[in-house]
Amino acid sequence: MSATFPNSHEYELEQAIYGILSDINNDVTTTPAISIYTQNRIGAKVSPYITISAKTQRQLIQPYSGVYEMEVTVEVVMRTFNASIIDEVYQYVLALLYDEATTLVYKIESNSTNLKTYMARVTSQTPSIKTNRGHKQSLVITAIVTPYALGDGIRFLDFSNYLNSQYLALV
Repeated sequence: MSATFPNSHEYELEQAIYGILSDINNDVTTTPAISIYTQNRIGAKVSPYITISAKTQRQLIQPYSGVYEMEVTVEVVMRTFNASIIDEVYQYVLALLYDEATTLVYKIESNSTNLKTYMARVTSQTPSIKTNRGHKQSLVITAIVTPYALGDGIRFLDFSNYLNSQYLALV
């Protein structure tokens, strides 16, 4: 598991998905409160929980372009005798990500100030049973993002010929 740095595009994408899913305890009433964790959290997790983990797959267009293809894994983990409860929670997670009014791209951008999202979609789903009572369902979101240039001060750098050294510090 790789560590993410604050203000990195992985961290920003995890926090945006966290912001989207943070309303899960408002409407899911058949389970106790569900904790949401990102990959940089240290310590034990209290069941039931959701983990969010983002990683960079590759850089698009050309090297040093700043446009990244990302994968975000969202896992719902719960111990229960009744598998329909985890199905209800998982369906609600999908409902939070997708609705008819707004797109997933819009939701990610409205929950992040330093990230520009070009495309985001759920690309795979994996249901599994961990133990006799432990259930886990996961989905993978693929997104194409770039750090938002207006959010972190890049637009204030001077890229004229005599000050190209500022570009080296950025790379």
